[in-house]
Amino acid sequence: KQWYQRRVREQLKEELIKETYKRKKLKERFLELQDLVNDESVVLVKEVEKKDEEIEALKEDIADLKDAVTQAEEDRDKAKEKEELLLEECEKLNQAVDDLEDQLKASQRDIISYKT
Repeated sequence: KQWYQRRVREQLKEELIKETYKRKKLKERFLELQDLVNDESVVLVKEVEKKDEEIEALKEDIADLKDAVTQAEEDRDKAKEKEELLLEECEKLNQAVDDLEDQLKASQRDIISYKT
C-alpha cells in the first residue's frame, strides 16, 4: 500500500512538473505574443497619426482651393462688370462717331448748297 501511494505521489509530482513546464512555456509564449501585439499597436498608432496628419493637410488644401475658387469667381464677376461698362462705353463712342458722321454729312451738304 505504501509502495502504491509512493508511486502515485511520484506520478503526481511528474505530472505537476510537466504541467508547470507547460504553464511556463505558455506564459512565455503569451508574453511574446503580447510584445508582438504591443509592437504592432505602436506601429498602427503611428500609421493612424500619420494618416490623421495627411487628412488635416488635405483639409487645408481643400480650404485653400475653395478660397481660390471663390477669389476666381469674384475676379470673373468683376471682369464681367468691366466688360459691360466697356461695351456701354463703346456703344456711346459708336453713337458719337455716328453723330459726327451725320454732322459731317450735313456740313458737306451745307457747303455744297452754299457753293451752288
